[in-house]
Formats: sequence, structure tokens, C-alpha cells
Amino acid sequence: MTAAWPPFVPVARTVTQEDIDDYAARSGDFNPLHVDPAYAAAGPFGTVVAHGPIGLQTCFAALAGWLGAGELPARAEVDVAYRGPVRLGDTVTCRAVSIVAHAGRVVLTLTVENQRGEEVVQALASLPRAVVPTLRRSGHHARSAATMSASAGRDGVPATRSAVRLAAFGPPDAMRWTEEPIPAAGPDDVVVAVAAIGVNFADTMVRRGEYRRDQPLAFTPGFEVAGHVLAGPATGPPPGTPVAVFCEHGGGYADVVVAPADRVYPLPPGTEPTVAAGLFLQGTTALYAVHRYGRVRAGDTVLVPAASGGLGGLVVQLCVALGAHVVALASTPAKREVARAHGAHVVLPPDPDGLPAAVREATGGRGCDVVIDGVGGPLFPAALRALAMNGRYVVVGSASQAPASLDARVLMPRGQTVSGFVVARVMEEDPAEPQAALDEILALHAAGALRPSITVVPAAAVADVHRRIEARTLTGKAVLTL
Repeated sequence: MTAAWPPFVPVARTVTQEDIDDYAARSGDFNPLHVDPAYAAAGPFGTVVAHGPIGLQTCFAALAGWLGAGELPARAEVDVAYRGPVRLGDTVTCRAVSIVAHAGRVVLTLTVENQRGEEVVQALASLPRAVVPTLRRSGHHARSAATMSASAGRDGVPATRSAVRLAAFGPPDAMRWTEEPIPAAGPDDVVVAVAAIGVNFADTMVRRGEYRRDQPLAFTPGFEVAGHVLAGPATGPPPGTPVAVFCEHGGGYADVVVAPADRVYPLPPGTEPTVAAGLFLQGTTALYAVHRYGRVRAGDTVLVPAASGGLGGLVVQLCVALGAHVVALASTPAKREVARAHGAHVVLPPDPDGLPAAVREATGGRGCDVVIDGVGGPLFPAALRALAMNGRYVVVGSASQAPASLDARVLMPRGQTVSGFVVARVMEEDPAEPQAALDEILALHAAGALRPSITVVPAAAVADVHRRIEARTLTGKAVLTL
């Protein structure tokens, strides 16, 4: 079923003081940052800043134009995230990132950018199918359960699946959703209908051909999904069981996956698939780093680079819950605010030259007891110099994609240790894992003790998610929904 949606025409507007004053009068919000040029000039942006909804109004106008209507229908649902300030005089433009049909509705991912190419608003609009003038489309669509059932074989497993195929390494647009036969399941394999897909930095490396030297093509990226069992061995979870799946060798960007039973992990009843996909790999990694390798205790000082990211944010929260003092690193003012929201006590820029002195100042000259580092590169030697006597340095990633060198002689006089791990090796060594860690992480979330920052995006927008990860404009974890 391939055709074209009605064209989505980008809509632009230039923000004037009259726009801002009019919104203030209607909303009753007369914050001087918006309406007093002299006050705003001394503020962080140097000029009057528009109310966030003014940028969103551009989305509403673009949607109404796409529908051929004067206004949005009553049953339209729009979720919005404000990504940055809209300054007086900015020209903001709304474009459609993706359009996908699912479960009787049409979902559009919209972005609003200023003339400098900075994203200021992201919106997810869900419309009833009936209000869309043409239901033709191109590209991937999330198949409903009814569609899967109609194409199912005698064991209740569909004959085909929708999956991303990477035929050549390259930019995000190299990924294409295609229809293909479902891989054959062996006697010990479980077939899972996917509801949510976790997106990780490693996925972008796979797409660029930088993750494994022997990476074959064509290939489906993706290491973690959540959904429910369609079929499997008698010793595995029965059909209908909600599960998370570790796709150890990739293959997760699909609406059906086939995985060995020992890589399929039951979830507590009622667990949202987006939460499971958002917490599985990063949550278990954070738990291992804090408890098993970092051995963080109450009163410890822990240095956490990239503290606004999905993994870093979880590490911060786990350390704070233990009674540790967290010194977080984040690259922009907005990301530093995210780190503070996670509970970090001190937040610093990731400046390798000034980092050791800044950490010593924040710790009364002692340094930090633990570093949990997912960045590496030039930050590694600087963070190591900030480590206290008998400190533990835990390597959990290398987001910088730059090498780091270690002169092991510096460890001896200070009694320091450096360790690293990957989740797959922990699984091999401990048969109870990662199920035990996943259960603990989900229990902490259910109790309100862990608050992951998850951005949910339709699966059709996977290329846009990769672009945002590579541009380092995404905070928290991205999860694709089907």
C-alpha cells in the first residue's frame, strides 16, 4: 500500500512585539521577560522572548492548512515539548518530520525551527483518520493488531513484518522501512510483537559502520524492544506475556522480532512498553555501574559526565537515592538544568582543562570517590585526575568516540581502580541477570524513586531521532512506538 500523503506545506511566521503583547493580554501572563524590552535586554537572551505557545501556534496553522480547514478538529490531540526560546524578530517555520497511520488515527511529528536552524518546538499531533482528506501515504506504517492477525499463519505469527533495512552504511536517511518475511524461529526462539523500541547511541554507530568491523549488510539495527509474546517454546513465556527483548546482534527496528528464549525477559503486569524500552538497557547499565562496579555508598561523591542523557540521568538518580553527593557534567545551560532536575548537587561544564580543580573545589579538596563515565576521550584523563584516594573509575561507554590513554602507574600511589563492562558480558557471567536488574529498575520506577526522561516518537521518525542524537540535542532516552 504505497502512495503519497497530501503535501504538508511548511508555514512560517515572524514574531513581532504585537504578537507577544496580544498573547499576554489573552493569557494574563505579563512576565517582563516577554513584554518589557529594557528588562529583557538584561536577561539571559538579550532581548524579548516570546511565550512558548506562540511557536506552537505555527504548528496549529500548518496542521489546519494541511487539513484544508480553518482550525483543528475538536478530537485533535497535540503533545508539545518546548526545546528553546523564540526571540522577538525570529522567523519560525513548522515542518512535518513524519506522518504515520496507526489504530484509526494519523500521527504527525512536527518541528518548529528558527532562522538559525535551532529547534524551538517539537509537537506530536494525533488526528482521527476521518478528518484527513486523503489517507494515502508512503513509507512505513505501524501495523495494528488486527492487521497482524489477518496476515498470521497457523501459529498466530504473521508471515511478514515491517522492519528497517540498512543496505549501506551512511546518514540517517540510509534507513528504510520495508516489508519482509519474518525470520525463521528455531525450537528455542521466541517470537515477539514489538510495541516500543529503545534507541541508543550505539544504533547510530551501527548505521555509520563504526560499531563492528565485521558488520554485515543488509542489516536491521536496534538492540532493545518491548512488546508481547506471539509464540515460543513450552519452557518460555506463554503467548501474550509482556516482555523486554535484548537483541544482542541487532534486529530490533521491526514490528516483530525473533530472539533466543534466554534473551527474552518477562515484565511486571501493567508495565508500559515505552517505559520498559526506555529503561531496559540504560537502566540495567546504570544499576550495574552504581552497585556492582562503582560500589557507591552513602556519603560518597560521584562524578557523572553526560548527566542529562538517558544513562547519565539514571546514574544520578540512583546515586542520590543511595545518599551519595553527585557532581554532574553537562555541556549546555539547558542540559545542566536537566541534570539538576535529576537531583545533582553540583553541576559543571565538561571542560577537561578546568575539571580537576573544579571537582576539588566542589569536594573541599578531596576529589570524587567514584566516576561513572560514558563519554571517555579527552574527558577521561581529566576525570581520573579528579578521583580521590582509593577511588573507583567505571567506564560504561565512549560517546565521545575518541581514544583515551592511561598511564597505569598513576593508579598505584593513590590506590585507585579502573574497570569497565558491557551488559552482555554480565549476562554471560551471572544467569540471574539482567532479569534481576530489570526487575529492580522497574520496581524503583513503579515506586516513584526513578524518573526516566523518555521522548516517545513514532517509528517512522527514526531517521530524525538519529539526527538529534548525533547533534547532541536530545536529552534523556528516545523510544520509538509502533
